[in-house]
Amino acid sequence: MEKYKIDDRTNLIISNLAIKKLNKYRQLGRMKENGGILLGKIKADFSEFIICDISEPCEKDKKFRYGFVRNKENAQKIINEVWKNSNGEVVYIGEWHSHPECNPKPSHVDNELIIRCSKEISNLPTFIFLIIIGQDGSKYISCKKVGTDDLKELNKEE
Repeated sequence: MEKYKIDDRTNLIISNLAIKKLNKYRQLGRMKENGGILLGKIKADFSEFIICDISEPCEKDKKFRYGFVRNKENAQKIINEVWKNSNGEVVYIGEWHSHPECNPKPSHVDNELIIRCSKEISNLPTFIFLIIIGQDGSKYISCKKVGTDDLKELNKEE
């Protein structure tokens, strides 16, 4: 499990299962980018956002060496199924994808994606998250508070 501080009252937790799945899709050699959605639980007092799982890539996703576009219909199907099977406890809380580099950094397109998602997706929690997994397993993690344009990079707590 990994923990990241969002602010004085709020933390992001990434489960071991989600970390294991992210590492499975590191972009090694000449592989194309992979990606999907982040699925998580939110404590009632909004003190913790817990990424408990990620969706895995599907055949309908568009994958490129330096780009990834997930299939919206497949993602929505997963969101609906997970929400139903968890009695509404597990919800969409963000996006993830790989980059062909160590110590990944978001592109302008990556940042615009999160800003657009925060405006277009209804019923979002307080924050939406972006994880980019690098070739070496390092992660770039950011969050955007819904209703603002501020993106904030999160650092792992030791």
